[in-house]
Amino acid sequence: MEIIINGRFLTQKITGVQRYALQLIKEIDFLIEKGEIDKKKFQFKIFAPRNIIHNLELKHIPIRKIGILKGHLWEQLEFPFYLKNKILICLGNTAPLISLFLNKKIIVTIHDLGFKYFPENYRFLFRTFYSILIPIILKYAWAIITVSESEKKLILNRYPFVKNKIFAIPQGGFIENPITAIEIKERDYLLYVGSLAKKKNLINFLLAFELIVNKNIPLNAIVIAPEGKIFEKVDIKIKPEVKKRVKFINKIDDQELISYYKNAFCFVFPSFHEGAGIPPIEAMSCGCPVLCSDISVLKERCNNAAIYFNPYLPEDIAQKILLLFENPELKEKLIKKGYERAKIFKWENTARKTVKLLEKLIFKV
Repeated sequence: MEIIINGRFLTQKITGVQRYALQLIKEIDFLIEKGEIDKKKFQFKIFAPRNIIHNLELKHIPIRKIGILKGHLWEQLEFPFYLKNKILICLGNTAPLISLFLNKKIIVTIHDLGFKYFPENYRFLFRTFYSILIPIILKYAWAIITVSESEKKLILNRYPFVKNKIFAIPQGGFIENPITAIEIKERDYLLYVGSLAKKKNLINFLLAFELIVNKNIPLNAIVIAPEGKIFEKVDIKIKPEVKKRVKFINKIDDQELISYYKNAFCFVFPSFHEGAGIPPIEAMSCGCPVLCSDISVLKERCNNAAIYFNPYLPEDIAQKILLLFENPELKEKLIKKGYERAKIFKWENTARKTVKLLEKLIFKV
């Protein structure tokens, strides 16, 4: 059975959505190499625009560049005419409308409905487009994948008609062994990894850090946050004495990211909402203790391997950081629990469950 993968993600900067697609495809290719996926049963191919910025080194999944357009125009106007009657997998929240309306067999990963929960977080054109597109995808897609049971429940609350065709498949953490870290000079800092989107709650992280600074705690902060065109800009205003102890990083590769996880005092994840949340598991796999928001999806993800705080209260975030700072034994316990928790979330498992879903849909097994 020939299966086409929508390769538009290969042209986009890496956020959680693109990381999910990249890692999933790599693992499917690896499972084919290991013989776990029968090449006679499934033949995966990626169709992508010509402006690719990520070069995947795949042995068994060819990448075909098609068309002359880019972005949504490529996906909506050109891509459908190359599909014919093939099964299509779209891993990044969108899909070609023409193919949906023609009753093509399309599987779409909807990571979350953030544009519904936090409309002020997104630019007007983006949230307007998604407000039209997502309900159509949910109605006409053959199957919907989402990345956590928590997000599945939220989607069902708004769109109960997808009950029989929505499936939760958890994401992984790092695909590579964290030993591949490189040397960096920074040590003992609070680490934030995310975007500048309002829902990621960078503002309250920085306000909590200001409280830490005011208490003369010898910790700095590092913020790793690439900008995104779809998000409204966050107005970051911090006092000069706080700002000089914060390092902002816009662009980073995986080896550097692993190093920053490894050398951090702790990882702070203050999101108001997540579809799943990849960074906490990444941090755990690198031996970095995790403090995160007390929201259902992160409790599903982190269980008892994290300390939870109220993301709306900088005082509570700061209090939990102080709790960890004053209790070295607690920090060591979190690190051990984190290592064990991270073992559950492997991209290999994500790939296996995704292929199993394909078998169920296609072969009714």
